[in-house]
Order: sequence, then C-alpha cells, then structure tokens
Amino acid sequence: MRKTSEDILIPSEETKVDMFPMDYEEFRWAMGDTATIPLLRTAFEQKMSLGDAVHRRLMRDFRLYMLIGGMPQAVAEYIRTNNMSAVDMPFLPNSVKMPLAIRLQPLFLENM
Repeated sequence: MRKTSEDILIPSEETKVDMFPMDYEEFRWAMGDTATIPLLRTAFEQKMSLGDAVHRRLMRDFRLYMLIGGMPQAVAEYIRTNNMSAVDMPFLPNSVKMPLAIRLQPLFLENM
C-alpha cells in the first residue's frame, strides 16, 4: 500500500501559494533581458535621457509586454513559438487566428 500511495498528494500536505502575473521586470527577465531594467532605473534616478532610438526600442518592448500580458503560460508560449497568434487566442481555430494576427500586425509594427 505504501509503495502505491507514495506519490499521491494528500490535501493536508498542500501548500497554498498566491500567484500573480509577471510585472514588466519579470517579463524582461523571462525574455532573457537582464540589462533593460537596471538601465531604466539608472536613467530615472539620474534624470537622464536615453535618446530616441533607445526610447523607441523600450516602447516596442513595453508594447510587447502589454500585448502578451504577464501570465506565465502566455509568456512561455511566446518564448517557445515567437508567435503572437499562438499566445493571443488559443481557443480559436487556426483559420480564425491567422487572419486576425495578420490584421493586427500592422498596428503593432507601425510604432516601432
């Protein structure tokens, strides 16, 4: 009996953990970027401008965060596929997802 019930989790053994979506800093870490947040923090503390090119890149990255969201499963799917339609509406069939992704892509790219 002990051998077969060894891997069974008994409710009294559970640990409740409150989970929240990733914030922007955690999102950047998940994307493999460890430089952006310290750069932003330093620029903010020293009240220095980062220039237009850096600002555009940072805003593009922030829009990506806003589109994907901070839910770990969505972020992991985007990292795995690099495909917004795989993240956006997983419950829709591909015949609907692809045309929608193609229509939304110019909205995302126009401000890069």
